[in-house]
Amino acid sequence: MASRRQGNHNPRIKALPEGNQIDKSNGVYYHASFYDLHAANHITMLPNSIEFVEKELNHAYEVGIKDFWIINSSNIKPHVYFLNYISKLWKEEVNKQDMCLEYIKDYYSENTELISRIYQCFEDYANATIMFGNLEDEHSGEQFYNYSIRIFLNYWKMNSSKYCAKELIWATGEVSVEEQIKWYEEKCKEGIKGFEQLYQQCLELAKELGQENQHAKQLFEDSILLQVNLHYACIKGSLEYCTGYYKFIENDLIKSFYYVGRAAQEFDYAVQAMNMANHDKWKGFYDNDCLSDVKQTVYLLKQMMGHIRNIGDGPHFYQWQREFLYKEEDKRVVLITNMEILFLERWLYHIFIFNHSGYQL
Repeated sequence: MASRRQGNHNPRIKALPEGNQIDKSNGVYYHASFYDLHAANHITMLPNSIEFVEKELNHAYEVGIKDFWIINSSNIKPHVYFLNYISKLWKEEVNKQDMCLEYIKDYYSENTELISRIYQCFEDYANATIMFGNLEDEHSGEQFYNYSIRIFLNYWKMNSSKYCAKELIWATGEVSVEEQIKWYEEKCKEGIKGFEQLYQQCLELAKELGQENQHAKQLFEDSILLQVNLHYACIKGSLEYCTGYYKFIENDLIKSFYYVGRAAQEFDYAVQAMNMANHDKWKGFYDNDCLSDVKQTVYLLKQMMGHIRNIGDGPHFYQWQREFLYKEEDKRVVLITNMEILFLERWLYHIFIFNHSGYQL
């Protein structure tokens, strides 16, 4: 319950009124879904825990915010777990674990052992999300990966890595883009283990649910498994990007091209995961992912691949193809057209040198 960060301005002013407000009419506007063009969640669940949400809303209620709650739910589908809990919290005193277990039973399974394991996945989700700051609500949604990568790509293209990306001062302070990328990489390394383990747990649960009920399996895949997959793929893509950037500044352009391509592939896996959830009555649901815009991240990473190859393999663009795709014995075989191009280049070079040295051909 603090003021919203606006760009780099984050004063953390308390939003709740001081003292008891019981004799006054008050309400609260609360976000179950959010976007801030930096680190928020829009197509995934809140990265904070249910305990945190409960603590905030109960505190508001205790100081007199009892007339109404307006809950910003965005597109409801990705946020049903939290919305269900908030609705119960408004209506009655609840036991958090009981309410969450009841939700899982309603949606996925009546198998006690599976209910317990699915519940643990929802619990582990909040624990796995990356903390970009030191405060308990400073956990990252999927925008953290997509906006950070696009910011870094922008400065890379402008050859401005020694400057500070002003869009990220709120997170890193005023340091160079290179230092900001190192900070970002460390954050992603902190998050990768938790989401890798959680992703494997969810895959196993989906398989077991399928043995009981295909509809429940589909619901599970389209909810918690999808959201874990989005985080996991974007974190992997982010780490591949960082490696590609480091290879570039080491002037290892062919490896830079390769790792940036791996980054694009991982972010594209996130796009494909959303596409797979576009079925039946939800057909087209994720097509308008315009506030996190994972497809744009893929597009810009592929653009950067072209930029790197232009520098390292231009202007004729055949040497890297040979390096990546040809057998060792075939790399020595060169088309006559390529040989003629190389000969022509050398001939034109000598003409240029002679003409500018006062010699006549």
